[in-house]
Amino acid sequence: MTARQMPSFVPDRGSFVRCKRCHEQFFFVETVKNKRMPVDVAPASDGNLIIHKRGPDEEGNPRLPFGSVVSGLQAEGMREAGIRLYVSHFRDCPYAEEFRKKARSRGTWRRNR
Repeated sequence: MTARQMPSFVPDRGSFVRCKRCHEQFFFVETVKNKRMPVDVAPASDGNLIIHKRGPDEEGNPRLPFGSVVSGLQAEGMREAGIRLYVSHFRDCPYAEEFRKKARSRGTWRRNR
């Protein structure tokens, strides 16, 4: 299957939530570290996240889509091939730091080392 034949991820409208602070819509994905990450609904021309839909877990429960960061050259090639890439909601949310501060105070946020 070539890149042009690969289906691009389209988020399910039923999975959209609104940011409690800026009120923009986003959806959650699960990262390679099994963490939830908010992602803007619309694909971005400068996106760096590839999103994959996943089937249900062993018990039949729905799972979050999987999101992973792609490098600059990979992202460029994917965009040229017509693959939709997304960005973290925190990139443009003016209140992103507030959410990070809350997570740090709970001990659930860690800076990548």
